[in-house]
Amino acid sequence: MTHVLLPILNIKNTDNSIMKQKIIHILTAVLSLLSLSSFSQIIEPVHWTFSLSNVSNDGKVILKMKATIDSPWHIYALEMPADGPLPTSFNFLSLKNAEPIGTVKSRSKTISKFEPAFNMQLIFYEKEATFTQVFKLIDKHADFSISGEAQQMSCNDMQCLPPSKTPFNVTGKGLPQSTAEKTDQKKNAERKQENNLEEKEQQPTAVETVSKDTLQSTAQNNNINTSDTGADKDLWAPLVTELNNWDKSQEKASDSLWGIFFAGLMGGFLAVLTPCVWPIIPMTVSFFL
Repeated sequence: MTHVLLPILNIKNTDNSIMKQKIIHILTAVLSLLSLSSFSQIIEPVHWTFSLSNVSNDGKVILKMKATIDSPWHIYALEMPADGPLPTSFNFLSLKNAEPIGTVKSRSKTISKFEPAFNMQLIFYEKEATFTQVFKLIDKHADFSISGEAQQMSCNDMQCLPPSKTPFNVTGKGLPQSTAEKTDQKKNAERKQENNLEEKEQQPTAVETVSKDTLQSTAQNNNINTSDTGADKDLWAPLVTELNNWDKSQEKASDSLWGIFFAGLMGGFLAVLTPCVWPIIPMTVSFFL
C-alpha cells in the first residue's frame, strides 16, 4: 500500500512546484511592466504647450512655446558651443499664410553653471522656459496654420537623455474684414476690369495707326533712298503710287458716304418730275385722305 501511495504523492508535489513557478513568472512580468512604466515617466521630464496671440492690426501674430521641466532636470539655451550639449531648437516644417520675422527668442530666467560632464560653463533653464516667434500673415484676413517640432536635450547632475522632439500644429483665424475694406476691394476689382476692357478696345486702333505710319515712313524712305538711281526709282514707283492712293482713299472714305446719301435724295426728287409718275400722285394722296 505504501509503494502505491508514494508515486501519487510525488505527482502532487510536482504539480504544486509547477504552479509555484508559474505564479513567480507572472509576478515577475507584472513587476517588470510596472518598473518600465515608471522608468518611461522619468525619461520624459519636459512637457510642451503651444499657443498663439491675437492677430495685430498690421497682421502680426506671436507663437508662444512653453516648456515645463520636472525637477531636477534642465534644458539648454538656444545657443551652445560647438562641442557642448545640444541646444534647444525649433523647426517650422509647414507654414500656411504665414512667414517668420526674425528668430526664436526667450526672456525666461537662465542659469549659468560649470558642468564637469562637458568641462565647460553652460547656460540652461530649470522648472520652465518660454520661447516666442513672431510671424507675419501674408493675408491678414485669411486663416493660417503653423506646424513644426521642438527639440531639446534634458540633463541633470547625474545623466543626460538623448535629444527628444515634440511635434506641434497650431491654427488661427485672420482679422475680420471691415465693410470699408470690402468696398475698396470691390471698387479696385471693377476698376481693373474696366481698364482691361479699354485696353482691348484700343488695341486694334493702335495697330492700324502704327501700320499706316509705318507704310508712309517706308514709302518716304524709299523715295529718298532711291532718288539717286533712275533704275531703282522705276522699280519702286508702282509701290509708292499705290501707297499714296491708299492714303487718299482713306481720307475720302467718309466723304463718299455723304455723297451717296445726297445723290439718292436728289434722285428721288427728280423721279417725281417724270410724266409717268404724275397719275400715281393723286392716287397716293387720296389713299391717306
